[in-house]
Amino acid sequence: MTTPALLTLIFTFIATIFLIGGWLRPDLVALLVLVVLGVARLVSPEQALAGFSGSAVITILAISIIAEGLQQTGITYRLGQQMKRLAGQSEKRLLIVVVLTGATLSLFIYE
Repeated sequence: MTTPALLTLIFTFIATIFLIGGWLRPDLVALLVLVVLGVARLVSPEQALAGFSGSAVITILAISIIAEGLQQTGITYRLGQQMKRLAGQSEKRLLIVVVLTGATLSLFIYE
């Protein structure tokens, strides 16, 4: 096994330990692996940053940022309380409310 392959395997193992242990957030672990692989010159800077050029990655990143903003402002809590009030005690009504709310919110997500 070559030295770069061994180093990559070691970094992958360490990242797996951090992910399983829950000591760091998954996004932070991913960025740290990206930086370590770049600093160790196991990948070129172009290869390290190539994943950010995809529209799917940027879309998921944007959705995550918006979701965190909605969470911190309390909008998601208020929306959940409203959905709970509309559904009442019926499981069937809860399912309908959740599906309709999800469908309505998805109208605003486009690429």
